[in-house]
Amino acid sequence: MNYTLTFFDTYYQDIIWSKTDFENTTGASMEIEHNVKNHLVWFAFEQTAYKIAKEIGLEI
Repeated sequence: MNYTLTFFDTYYQDIIWSKTDFENTTGASMEIEHNVKNHLVWFAFEQTAYKIAKEIGLEI
């Protein structure tokens, strides 16, 4: 079982919102050539970790 694909399917809306927010904020378009679901799951994980770190005052 591939847990990242299951995670993507479960949290699809949140992941796409995070991707869209990133693209709108930075003006950059994400170009994903393969394994889109896996790439976006890890992108969403990193974005969430970054936001949490920022909220609790960790320097990044």
